[in-house]
Amino acid sequence: MAKIDNMVRFVPDVLRPSINPNIRALLMAWADGDDNVVAQIAAAKDQLFIQTAVSSFLDSLSSNVGVFRDPTFNLADDTFRNLVPVLSYSPKQVKDTIVQVLDIFFGAGNTICREINPNEIVVVIPPTIPGSRKLKGSFHLTSYNGAIDSIDTVLNIIIVDLYDSTQSLQVNELQSAIFGRNNDSVTILSNGGGTTGVELQFASTADLTIFTAGNEFNIAPIGYQGSFIADPNAAFTLRNLRGKVAQSITAGQSLLVLQMTDALSIPNDIGNVIMNFGKNTEEGPISYFSRPNDTSLFIDPSYVFQNDHSSGEPVNLIEIPYVDPNVDGTDYSIYLSDVTSSVLLAQNIIESIVAAGVVIRIIFTS
Repeated sequence: MAKIDNMVRFVPDVLRPSINPNIRALLMAWADGDDNVVAQIAAAKDQLFIQTAVSSFLDSLSSNVGVFRDPTFNLADDTFRNLVPVLSYSPKQVKDTIVQVLDIFFGAGNTICREINPNEIVVVIPPTIPGSRKLKGSFHLTSYNGAIDSIDTVLNIIIVDLYDSTQSLQVNELQSAIFGRNNDSVTILSNGGGTTGVELQFASTADLTIFTAGNEFNIAPIGYQGSFIADPNAAFTLRNLRGKVAQSITAGQSLLVLQMTDALSIPNDIGNVIMNFGKNTEEGPISYFSRPNDTSLFIDPSYVFQNDHSSGEPVNLIEIPYVDPNVDGTDYSIYLSDVTSSVLLAQNIIESIVAAGVVIRIIFTS
């Protein structure tokens, strides 16, 4: 029952609230005002608790327990929200508290905190964030690097060799990717395939004189940050359970059996897979019904392939729908972080939670 109808029930019939336009208009005004009050109460309620408050409201609540956000660092609400209980309610001078702070910034297990002597604690911080943190999938930031063979500034073509012989490029895989060295970069129009003597075509307006034959380069595809970075907008979660295609597939083709190479890690159950994830020929989700052996999958025969595929392309198990990661540091999706800023902020926080006489030594591994 609508709110206006509910209010009509409590108005005397002599006022004829159902048909009297003046009475009904008054009731509707009260109903709308009541809705606004309810919405404001709900919004205000969110700002009363650390777990739901945002921005300045979160700062105000944290200050009540003696925790203040450092204005020098642009610390996100989610990260700061995890820090508040650690810094306010955890026991002082306890190594576990320091470990919790480090886990928030660097992920669980990526740092070492050890008490080597009474009142002397050593903290070991990596110079980069390892790829061990994952969301039900492995970590893989897609990029290519190698050496420049030759440069044609008339046709605006650069010929390159990739360092990694296993990263064979597919034709036009790098459309709109960024080709660069140091602070100089240009956008790729198209590319050839392979690992050596690969031809990269650039726009006629691109200035290729900023590059020199023999120099190293890096190529960063755009449109996805990395093959296995969790995307909360995706309809699925990528798993690290995978195999490889053992056959060629033509666009428009349908299959009952998908020939695989080493499909042992894919469960023998009903599920979904995706092919060539993160590439321009990404295909899926594709339903499968069973894995009768280690070299084949029974897939949905009604599925029509949209792209051509070659033997050797990866096939990953996926989970539908998207799975939210835990926020305790053990299931974080990978993220890109300025390690120096994280170290400085973590160091300031650690120093604020230890007592006088406790010596903290921070070591950076190479």
